[in-house]
Amino acid sequence: MCASGDTIRNIMLAAHRQGMTNGDYAFFNIELFNSSSYGNGSWRRGDKHDLEAKKAYSYLQTVTLLRTVKPEFEKFSLEVKSSVQKQGLHEDDYANMFVEGFHDAILLYALALQEVLKIGFSKKDGEKIVQQTRNRTYEGIAGPVSIDANGDRYGDFSVIGMTDPEAGTQEVIGDYFGKEGRFEIRPNVKYPWSHGRLRLDDSRVSEHTNNTPCKSYGIPSKGQR
Repeated sequence: MCASGDTIRNIMLAAHRQGMTNGDYAFFNIELFNSSSYGNGSWRRGDKHDLEAKKAYSYLQTVTLLRTVKPEFEKFSLEVKSSVQKQGLHEDDYANMFVEGFHDAILLYALALQEVLKIGFSKKDGEKIVQQTRNRTYEGIAGPVSIDANGDRYGDFSVIGMTDPEAGTQEVIGDYFGKEGRFEIRPNVKYPWSHGRLRLDDSRVSEHTNNTPCKSYGIPSKGQR
C-alpha cells in the first residue's frame, strides 16, 4: 500500500473488521517520509478506534528509507530543523529526506570535481565530472552512499513493525542494503512474525508445487479468433 497515514489506518481497520488480521495475510505499507500532510505512520489518533487500530497495525510492516542512528546525521537533522524554524516554516511539514539527498548530491559533485581538477581538467569538463560520480561509494550524512554505473543511487530501506502489541510500539526491525542486495534483521528486536503469527496455507502450496504451467488468458487482438 502507498497512501496517506489516515487512508492506511482506514484500510487496516477495514481489514481487521473483515477478519484479515488473523495470520492469513501480511500487510506492507510504503512510507518514504513523514509529514503532517502524509502522516507519521502511527495507529494512534486519540479516537474510539485506537484500540482496534493498534491490533490491526500489529500485522502491518512499513517500508521506509533507511533509518540511521549515525551521530552526524542527528546533528545535521537538528541544524536543519533549527534553520527551518528561523525561516518561520513549520517543522512538521518539512521533508528531511529531501535535504539529506540534496546534501549527499552536493558532496558527490564536490568529490568528483576535486578528482577532475587533480588530473588537469576544469569545472567546465562536465562529462569528466559525471564519469567520476559513477561506480563509487562515499560517506554521506546518514551513512555510505553507493552509485551504480548509470549514475543512480542504490536504495537502502528499513522495515518498521510493531514489536510490542500490548504497548503498540513500532520500531525498525530490519534493514535492506541495495548494493549488496542484503536484508538484515536488527539485533535485540522482537520479530513481529513470531511463531504462530502468520500461517502457511498448505492447500495453496500444493497448488504450486506440481510444476503445472500457468495458463495464459487475454483478449484476442484483431485477426485472432
